[in-house]
Amino acid sequence: GKSFRLPTELEWEFAARGGEKSQGYRYSGSDNANEVAWFQENSEEETHPIAELNPNELGIYDMSGNVAEFCSDWFTEDDGETLGRVIRGGDHLENGDWLRLSSSFNRSFMDPEIKDRTVGFRLALSVDL
Repeated sequence: GKSFRLPTELEWEFAARGGEKSQGYRYSGSDNANEVAWFQENSEEETHPIAELNPNELGIYDMSGNVAEFCSDWFTEDDGETLGRVIRGGDHLENGDWLRLSSSFNRSFMDPEIKDRTVGFRLALSVDL
């Protein structure tokens, strides 16, 4: 009876930054990527089970690395052309620069019909107010 969906890009970023508990970290939960993210330097080019590294301030794992994540928003050009669904976060094959929350590299897009081992999704629970 519950309703789940992809988070909006704004919701994704709020959660990745630690919400109202944010400590202003460079990565989601730490200033040290090795503590919170699987990426090129520590992943051995493989994804890893959730919760093997530390969570962020909200107790959410792997928002800076492991796999990038689809958001519900669509990425569009200035002329209105839709290029794909927004993806956020870094993945296990990227270098550390792609993981930083303030990096423009942390935001991209992909056609959701394409299968790729570097992109996944995280569900948000819709709450009736």
